[in-house]
Amino acid sequence: MGPFKPIFNRLYLQKVFAYESETLPDVPPAISPEVMDQTENEGDTASFTCQATGEPVPTISWYFNDVPVDVTNTTKYTVSVTSLNVTTNSSTLTIMSVQSSDVGTYTCNATNVVSSGTSSGVLTVNVSPNIVVPVEGQEFNITEESDGSITCTATGYPPPTVVWQNSDGSSLSNMRLVSGSEVMSPTGVGNVTSVSVGLMVTGAMRVDTGMYTCSVSNIVNSTTRNINITVQFPPAISPEVMDQTQNETDTASFTCQATGEPVPTISWYFNDVPVDVTNTTKYTVSVTSLNVTTNSSTLTIMSVQSSDVGTYTCNATNVVSSDTTSGVLTVNVSPNIVVPVEGQEFNITEESDGSITCTATGYPPPTVVWQNSDGSSLSNMRLVSGSEVMSSTGVGNVTSVSVGLMVTGAMRVDTGMYTCSVSNIVNSAARNINITVQCKLIIIVYGCP
Repeated sequence: MGPFKPIFNRLYLQKVFAYESETLPDVPPAISPEVMDQTENEGDTASFTCQATGEPVPTISWYFNDVPVDVTNTTKYTVSVTSLNVTTNSSTLTIMSVQSSDVGTYTCNATNVVSSGTSSGVLTVNVSPNIVVPVEGQEFNITEESDGSITCTATGYPPPTVVWQNSDGSSLSNMRLVSGSEVMSPTGVGNVTSVSVGLMVTGAMRVDTGMYTCSVSNIVNSTTRNINITVQFPPAISPEVMDQTQNETDTASFTCQATGEPVPTISWYFNDVPVDVTNTTKYTVSVTSLNVTTNSSTLTIMSVQSSDVGTYTCNATNVVSSDTTSGVLTVNVSPNIVVPVEGQEFNITEESDGSITCTATGYPPPTVVWQNSDGSSLSNMRLVSGSEVMSSTGVGNVTSVSVGLMVTGAMRVDTGMYTCSVSNIVNSAARNINITVQCKLIIIVYGCP
């Protein structure tokens, strides 16, 4: 026999190849079940699983909002692939610590030489509410009897419920303060929504001053923010500044008590000119805080003089308005005799008329009386006290009073000392003068014998 020669049955081979092609045909990918939507809370982990069958077995890749997932970012994503059988692969995309920015559509793309198939799931992230405004403890000032609003804005998903409450968590029962309507808008970050609600204040009253709370909540969490409302009102001075009367060189004090919100600042004026409080030898000002809305100020004037007489005004001011009240300082001044000088000599001719004036200053206006030197009243009809002539000195309230000693038909017996006596409630004074009645010259002419 010759060498062995293999004999190939062409028909047999054709049948074998036909059989193989019938049992392993190319099949496009099919994804089943579909990728499922996911809802997770912020900070949790989300997973999407995709199971794809095909021949050849499909390759699976992932997309986020049509952009390939950066699977190299292993701190954010992990992808695990499991071969279930010769035609089926399963891939799981895991997203760690999901945030609002991870919200969107995640697409599984299964591909082989035949074709490709896709299935998508939406990731929804529930976000805890966050209050944007106001800040904790923020102060809001509103003028008494006016209107205003304070907005509380919070973000989160699902959109948070925003409610204004009393600071103890109870519902607002005062019709002057109510929660307004919700204003909702997207933030542009994932599905996070912004919700704003105003605390509406109408005709504010002082009793509305206090702490109020913005409470926000959704299915994830809740939070609060406290604010303080201060109802401001203009200064009111009570009691009124009282008039003062002091004797010269004594000390005078004016007290002013003013209430307002904010607590008023008190300043003092003398005849509409600011008191020079830097002159501490003349003035002192003390301020006492009686409570959070009331200040008391006392202006003290040392060693008062006639020049200190006038109107002292308390001016209480805050950001809302101002109030004033005034008191008058009266200074009693001891009488002072201007003329005549002590012991002054006055000469008058016998049987003639004349007058000698006594002028004194003081306050209250002094009484001026001419008397005999022993203090007794004038009883001689030829010498009498004249009428008072009163005028202002131009110095504070000090008054000048003049009274003349009127002499009519002087006689030699009228020669002597006379006294000008002056007095007021502060003190008294006297001044002596000497009157000399000079003899009338008589010429006697004798005739010739």
